[in-house]
Amino acid sequence: MYQKLFNETLSRLRLVLVATGNQDLMKAVAKIMFDFSDNLHSNNLLTDKENLNDKTTQTSNISTNN
Repeated sequence: MYQKLFNETLSRLRLVLVATGNQDLMKAVAKIMFDFSDNLHSNNLLTDKENLNDKTTQTSNISTNN
């Protein structure tokens, strides 16, 4: 969920920044988005979702094997 929102926001920002052509603004927003991405990874918001999907799959496999 967070990764999808991040990607959508980033793609929209890129379009706006390219349209304006302001290099300083592009650099500032790129740094903010990079820091945001690092925070998602460091807070395990992305890996928790992946782990949850893995556990759900494992539970489904156990249920079908019994």
